[in-house]
Amino acid sequence: MIPCTKTGCHRWFRNKLGLTQHVNVYHPVLSSVTISVPAEQRQGSLPGEEQSQVLPDGHPCDSLGNFLLAGHPAEPLADTQPNDWSPYSSRLEFELADFLFTHSQMSAANINELLTLWNTSLLSTGGWPIFRDSSEMYKTIDHTPLGDVQWENFSTSYTGEQPTENVPPWMNDTYDIWFRNPKEVIHNMLSQPDFLDDINY
Repeated sequence: MIPCTKTGCHRWFRNKLGLTQHVNVYHPVLSSVTISVPAEQRQGSLPGEEQSQVLPDGHPCDSLGNFLLAGHPAEPLADTQPNDWSPYSSRLEFELADFLFTHSQMSAANINELLTLWNTSLLSTGGWPIFRDSSEMYKTIDHTPLGDVQWENFSTSYTGEQPTENVPPWMNDTYDIWFRNPKEVIHNMLSQPDFLDDINY
């Protein structure tokens, strides 16, 4: 058994992973971040003076934020590295999350058990844990970029004729339909540089 070394804490753990998770949750080391603003950006602003921020309005602009003239093409997208699995730390982490969440649809409790066993074996050989637990995996999945097409919804119900007796419940129920605009989804798909040489028109 491994004790927690923080003063006043009397918890014990079966392995280093449990201790690490405990310390990260109950005894986090918080550091302050200092942001320095270049002098040219501070000109004209007095201490305590509020500055208004221009909200994005969807007009195309270059990488410096300058609006493009009508009809001018946008800058080409930056090439992504083939080993960039952001927000995942590796391809293995991505494929594990994809398998557990999409294919096996494993419960959070079972994911936690699997990760505890796997991470224990990794730590014993000097490796680094994949995910600490299911919560960390879910947070990483939630930060996976999916494009900017928003979910929309509407409600519908049956409006046709109904029998006079024994009306089926579905005829009186209201159903929520959730969708993403197919035109925007297809636009996003076709704008992906990964598909550039793989689509035959």
